[in-house]
Amino acid sequence: MTSIGRLEKQNIQTLIDSGVRQGAEVLNAMLNSPIKLEAPVLSVVGMEELKEQLKAEYKGSLAGVRMSYAGELIGEVELIFNTAEAARLASAITQDLAPETDLDALQAATISEVGNVVINAIIGTMSNSLGLHLNFSVPQYMEGEIDSLLRRTEEIRSTTALLVKTRFFINKLDISGHILLFFTLGAFDLFKSRLKDYNTASQGTS
Repeated sequence: MTSIGRLEKQNIQTLIDSGVRQGAEVLNAMLNSPIKLEAPVLSVVGMEELKEQLKAEYKGSLAGVRMSYAGELIGEVELIFNTAEAARLASAITQDLAPETDLDALQAATISEVGNVVINAIIGTMSNSLGLHLNFSVPQYMEGEIDSLLRRTEEIRSTTALLVKTRFFINKLDISGHILLFFTLGAFDLFKSRLKDYNTASQGTS
């Protein structure tokens, strides 16, 4: 796995914190039920370590959203929940809808929209701050176990990931989720080089 220094990790944490706050603000403006996202906890991991950490935390099926990005960097971002917690989050957000609503379709649409907002806020903050030009795909809802959800990352030859844990607070519910940022082979080195420029610019304005 590509190594990363303490200062670089601190700056990634700062960027992700800012993105999560922006995502929460957008969700609050969209939803009838106020939602709060806890300050995220960041790890920089290789793919095998990522699988081990996720398998230790999640048992059974997961639900989430996948979004690809391309441009100066190529990779994917996923927002994942335990399936039961994804259902609770979707139910809390859409509690006023009619009982005849298709719950499976409703959950997919709701989690997709939450993922779209949160992922765009985080990646948008990082790309704008680091001067990266990126294009995003349409978010895709997904369900499955850890191995099946990570299989796509093997196809894009991802070697490094940012593992971000956060918690969603809505209607007295406490729901944990993970945001996974995958970098293709070589992309993380470019990301690190932009971080160095960001470090220099931040120090110059302090």
